[in-house]
Amino acid sequence: MQQREFGEDAIITADAESNLAWLRTQLARLLGVPEAEVETDQPLGELGIDSLTAAEFSAEIEEDTGANVPLERFLGGDTLEEVARRLAEDPRGFDPDGPQAAVDPDATVAIDMSAAFAADAGIAARIANAAGPARAGAL
Repeated sequence: MQQREFGEDAIITADAESNLAWLRTQLARLLGVPEAEVETDQPLGELGIDSLTAAEFSAEIEEDTGANVPLERFLGGDTLEEVARRLAEDPRGFDPDGPQAAVDPDATVAIDMSAAFAADAGIAARIANAAGPARAGAL
């Protein structure tokens, strides 16, 4: 990632309101909605951002500004205002080793359930194979 400092031509500045306006414009374009529909104080995970859009938004911010904003920030409880303030504090963005984003608990449950299902399916297959061909159909 290219590290940038605030400068005369910087997209990301020490002014959180300017950052917010830029972020809102970019997100509205990615979502295909008018800027007025992007609620800046609403958790980003509730704005209809899917993982592909989050990845595109994260990559676009990094490409255009050099700032690191992990895609998890767009899938959880962070608001666009919080992201804009963070970028105003540090133009490099979020420290990858710093505090993690608040994650939507419903998304976490879905991931946990998917992992549990996959584990259960794997266990069932191993049991069926261990039981032998005659018993595999009974399981």
